[in-house]
Amino acid sequence: MKLPATVLVLAFASVGMAAQNQIAPVTTEPTITLKSEANLVLVPTWVTTQTGETVFSLTSQNFSLLDNGVPQKVTIDDDINPSPLSIVVAIETGGYGRQEIASLGGVETMVEAIVGERPHEIALVTFDSQPHLIQDFTPVTEDIGAAIQGIQPGDHDAAILDGLQYAVKMLQSRSASNRRIVLLISETFDHGSQAKADEVFQTLRSSNTPIYSVAFSTTQAEVHETLTTPSPGRAKKMRCLQENPGAPPGTCRGYGALGRLLVLASRAGQDDDGSESNVAQTAAAATGGKYLPFDARGGRKDLEKKLYSIANDLPNRYILSFRPMSPTPGLHNLQVSVQGHPELQVSSRSTYWVRDTSTTQPNP
Repeated sequence: MKLPATVLVLAFASVGMAAQNQIAPVTTEPTITLKSEANLVLVPTWVTTQTGETVFSLTSQNFSLLDNGVPQKVTIDDDINPSPLSIVVAIETGGYGRQEIASLGGVETMVEAIVGERPHEIALVTFDSQPHLIQDFTPVTEDIGAAIQGIQPGDHDAAILDGLQYAVKMLQSRSASNRRIVLLISETFDHGSQAKADEVFQTLRSSNTPIYSVAFSTTQAEVHETLTTPSPGRAKKMRCLQENPGAPPGTCRGYGALGRLLVLASRAGQDDDGSESNVAQTAAAATGGKYLPFDARGGRKDLEKKLYSIANDLPNRYILSFRPMSPTPGLHNLQVSVQGHPELQVSSRSTYWVRDTSTTQPNP
C-alpha cells in the first residue's frame, strides 16, 4: 500500500508559524480537471473487522469496485518503491480557529509521524478571509514547525473552501509521480469563501488528493462565545449569525443571547449530519480521506490524539486504482467491497468527478 502525498490543511487560526510572517494573498487560478480519456483514479481504502481490527494481506482480486454500478479492473499499489509525498499544511487562522492557537504546538511532530522515512516535501498555508502561503514546499519538517510557531490570528472569517481549493491547486505544480494529501484542521462551517461550494467540491473530486479533516464544531464554538461574551463585546466581535451558514452577505439578523441559542440549537445537527454544510466532513468523504471531529474543549491533547490517529491509519490503507471504463463527464459514485466477506467493514473514496474536457481547461 502506498501512502499518498500529503497536504495538511490546518484550519485553526493560530498555531505558531515562525517561518515567514509575510502573508501572500491568493489569486484566482484555473480549475483543475480530470482528463477522462487517460486519468488514473486512486481510491484510498481501509478494511477492518467488525471489532475495528485492520485487515492486511488483501490482493486486488479480493476487491470489488463499481463505478456507477459498472465493475472495474482494480490494481493495488505496493510499498516496494513508495512514491514521495507532497504535503500542504493549511491552517485556518480566522474565525473560531483563532481560539485554537495554543492547541497546534504538536503539529510538527504529527507531520513527522505521517511522512516517516519517505521522501517528502511540505508546504504550509493559513487562511482566514483568504488563503496565505506561509512556507513553500520544503523537505525539512523543522521549517514547518518554525513557521507554525510564528502564526498570528487572522480576521473573523473562516474561508475553508478557499483554503482547500488553494491547497489542492498548489499540489498541481508538484511532480505527477508524487502522492498528495490534504490535512485540514478547522471548524466545520465555512464563512467568507469567495469560491462556490459546488465548484470547489467538483475540483476536489476531480483530483487524486485525499483530504484528512480534523475539525471542531462551529456551533459549539458559537454557543460557548454566546454564553461567555458580554452582549456589547459580542455585538462587536462576533460574526453575523445567519439562519443558513451559507446565506449571502446582507442577510444578517440581530439576536439576543436566548435568540442566538435557539437558532444555534436548530442547526446543531448540521455539524455531523454529512450535509455539505459541514465542509470538513464533506471534503473528506468526497476524496477518500477521513473526518475526525475533535472537542475544542479538550485542547491540544484531543487534537493530537486525532492527528496521531491519522498518522497510524495512513500506512494501513490500501491504495486501489483503476482507469474508468466509462469516463462520462459528471459525478461518478464508487462502491468498494471485499468479495466473499460481507462482514468486513470497508471505508473508501465514495465519488470522483470527470469534467467535460471540451469546455474546461486541461491539467497543466
